[in-house]
This record gives sequence, C-alpha cells and structure tokens, in this order.
Amino acid sequence: MVQVEAAESQLSISPYVALRSLLLPWFKSELEAALALKPPEKGEGALISSISKASSIDELLPLISEARGLARLEAVSKLAELARNSEIREKILSLLREPSYEKVSGDLLVALGKLGLENGLPVTENIISVFDELPDSVKAQA
Repeated sequence: MVQVEAAESQLSISPYVALRSLLLPWFKSELEAALALKPPEKGEGALISSISKASSIDELLPLISEARGLARLEAVSKLAELARNSEIREKILSLLREPSYEKVSGDLLVALGKLGLENGLPVTENIISVFDELPDSVKAQA
C-alpha cells in the first residue's frame, strides 16, 4: 500500500494535457485538436491570468483581441460567465451590432451559445434577433 501511495504522489498531469483530453471529443481528429490546442506560448500565461481576473466586460474586451489558443478559450468562457447577468448579455448583443467590435464578434456569439448550452438560458432568440444583421465575416467567425 505504501508503494501505491508513493507512485500516486509522483503522478501528475499538466493542465494542458488535462484540458486537451477534455476538449478532444469536440474535434474531428487528433490533428485538428493538436493544431487548435497548442500549449500556452511564452507570455500567454499572464494573459490567461488577466482574462480570468476580469470582472467586467469592459475589462475583458481589450484582452480578447490579443488572445490566441488557450487564452482565447479562456476569454470565451469568461464572457459566457459574465453574460449570466442579463444586463451584460444585452450589452454583448448591442456590441455585436457595432462595426468596431467586428474582430471579436465571433467570440461574443460563441460565448452566448456556450451560455445557452451550459446553463440552459434562453439566448437563442437573442442570437437570432441579431444574426441576420451581422456581416458575413462575423457569421463566418462564429
């Protein structure tokens, strides 16, 4: 029994490997997952930390455009978390209509969809109401 405990204490899984294992079923192939889920690059850890500490959409929006890879996933998750508040959800819907936020509009849409799927909130009507007004480039991002 002591040998088993010693072996278990040396066993550790990196956060990247754990996250990749959880997200793998969402991808069509191992290669697609490997390309999409690269380990954090140098400096990306600080960005992920800043994203996770953001307490408002105004703090988060400037970070989203900088984010890539794992940081982008964290940003979308944080957006979905903040969007539980109906006022923030309405703000996201209004930002989708603004051309200056076109670069992050796909992320905003994905966050709303994630919110609906994970929390069962009725966001489908909201997304449909703005989707037809969006430029094709934003629809392609989503």
